[in-house]
Amino acid sequence: VYRETYHADGPDFNNAYRTFTFDMARGARLQLADLMKSGVDPLTAIPSLAHPYIVAALDAAPPPHQPGSYPFVAERWTPDKVYSGGYKAWALTPDELMIYMPDYPVGRDSPTDFTPGVMQWSMDGGTVQARIPLAALAGILRPEFGGTP
Repeated sequence: VYRETYHADGPDFNNAYRTFTFDMARGARLQLADLMKSGVDPLTAIPSLAHPYIVAALDAAPPPHQPGSYPFVAERWTPDKVYSGGYKAWALTPDELMIYMPDYPVGRDSPTDFTPGVMQWSMDGGTVQARIPLAALAGILRPEFGGTP
């Protein structure tokens, strides 16, 4: 997991996360889909299984906010939404799949949802860090990654 920190001429630094996972036995870089059983699309299978852990991460994310308040609403953080970063920044521990959302700073969550003069949220890379137990994903993971045979 690499955290990129750079200054964009504002009061704070911006963050982005780049992650790389390797199968050292094969000498190959793994993609999220490589962890899944054959035929399982991680971008459609993970959200429902990981939902309670993503909600917990959203509720704990900075800045302090009321749980479930905009933009920390699970439906805005699914892989097809920009705040999730498409689950591009992820890491695997012996017990968890960690997803860093978004993977880079995002100016707003929808390019078509812009109204001049209306407050728009921006999101720093890695603002939400979901820790999903591999046991919660066991049904979709390949056995070598904690899945059921």
